[in-house]
This record gives sequence, C-alpha cells and structure tokens, in this order.
Amino acid sequence: MSLITPDKLQHFQAMIELAKSQERDDEQIFIINNVTWEDYKNLLEITSEKSGILLKYCRENLELMSPRSRHEIYKENIGTLLECYFFATL
Repeated sequence: MSLITPDKLQHFQAMIELAKSQERDDEQIFIINNVTWEDYKNLLEITSEKSGILLKYCRENLELMSPRSRHEIYKENIGTLLECYFFATL
C-alpha cells in the first residue's frame, strides 16, 4: 500500500481548492499525470462526495472537475428527458 506523501497531498489539495473556487461560473478541469491507483483511492477517501469535486482516473491520469450551475442544469434536463422516455416506453 502506498500513502500519499505530504508533498503530493499538498499539491492535490491546492488543485482541489483551485477547482472549487467560485470566481468563475464555468467548469474548472485540471489533469494531473503520473498518479498511482493507490493515490487515487486515497484521494477518494479524503475528498467527500459533498465537496463539489468530481475525480476521474484513467491510466495514471487524474482529472479534477468542478461542475458549475450550467452543468447541473444540463444534467437535470437530460435526467428529465430520460425519465420521460422510460415512462413512455413502459
């Protein structure tokens, strides 16, 4: 098991804070390379689901994304369309 070193943790926390900043209404996306799977799992434990940050991992690349209101509106609209479709096809 590998632990996130203090330097890496500080770097990840700084990126998360940047992504969470409310100065802009558009999405903030950061990609960090050379992240181990263990680091990713540890970050999932550290960041809560309510932090407003989405973490994605693929082939040692970590993507931090903070969806904004526009993203949430699209998500809700697509969800509503899917609900209507599935109810209509029952």
